[in-house]
Amino acid sequence: MARGTRFKRDISGEKKKMALSWKITISILSFILILLIVVISIFFYYFGGLRTVPFTQDSDVLGIEQQVEEITGDIDITNIALFGVDSREHDDTGRSDALLIMSVDKVHGKIKLTSIARDTRVYLSDRGSYDKITHAYAYGGPEMSIKTINQNFKTNIKEYVTVNFDQLATVINALGGVTITITEAERVSANENIAALGTGTLIQRSGTVLLTGEQAVGYSRIRKIDSDSMRAQRQRTVLNAMFEKLKGRSLLEYADFVRQMLPNVETSLNYGDLMGLATIMFGSITMEQMAFPNDNSNARGGIFYSDGVWYYEYDLDVAAKQLHQFIYEDN
Repeated sequence: MARGTRFKRDISGEKKKMALSWKITISILSFILILLIVVISIFFYYFGGLRTVPFTQDSDVLGIEQQVEEITGDIDITNIALFGVDSREHDDTGRSDALLIMSVDKVHGKIKLTSIARDTRVYLSDRGSYDKITHAYAYGGPEMSIKTINQNFKTNIKEYVTVNFDQLATVINALGGVTITITEAERVSANENIAALGTGTLIQRSGTVLLTGEQAVGYSRIRKIDSDSMRAQRQRTVLNAMFEKLKGRSLLEYADFVRQMLPNVETSLNYGDLMGLATIMFGSITMEQMAFPNDNSNARGGIFYSDGVWYYEYDLDVAAKQLHQFIYEDN
């Protein structure tokens, strides 16, 4: 009798232990599920607005030469084409009024910006003719534009980010504006652009000033007072000022900026790509800049052909060597 009673008590104890074990397991799983839901909710709160579009990674389609890919393929540098589109219809299908290459070198903590003048005369293989590089985007979107850059400048670019100039104002406002030093002539010309756009307040003084998004866009559009090269320089200045605002921010501050920015851009980069590239912002980084044409380009500008179009012309083979040296000099 004693053995039977003890056996029944043991069975009862085991059942209680199993029940307790299941309760603990269910509690842990429930906690994990709740945590997962919270993480997913936070993730989509911050990054749900990303406009990622399917984009080919085929080197042949993107005009990347085999030799270029062999030389640069194993180097940990990501080249991204940045397009500032001048589309008054707000549909991101206009010309690439601003065209830059952003090279991110996480190993050496460097971001390098290279601007290419919109009037640069290049060969558009998909159309079988020469034209301004700015028109490639209007003809064939980011794919044709990247292909044109890769073929003419011997680059290895597979990613892009497009921002409409109107949307750029929203992005800059999300940062709280940018601090830029402007001349009086630039102030007057920028105010003309701001007035033409019909949004934003005019810049009140020259010197070092904090510009709103609308004012910074007006500054970026300045062209009449000097040259296309200076216009490209101003666009790089605005981008550099934006990076300076981002440097040193906490992860949550960075994520909040990204949340506000993402609905205003179109990109081939996915969530993982963006967060991987973002890690450079939390360290000590340097910014370097280059432009084409430059003092070593032996460039000429004018109307030289029967099409009656004003072009920048310079030796693109020399430019390609300069660009490659600039991007990969540390590797």
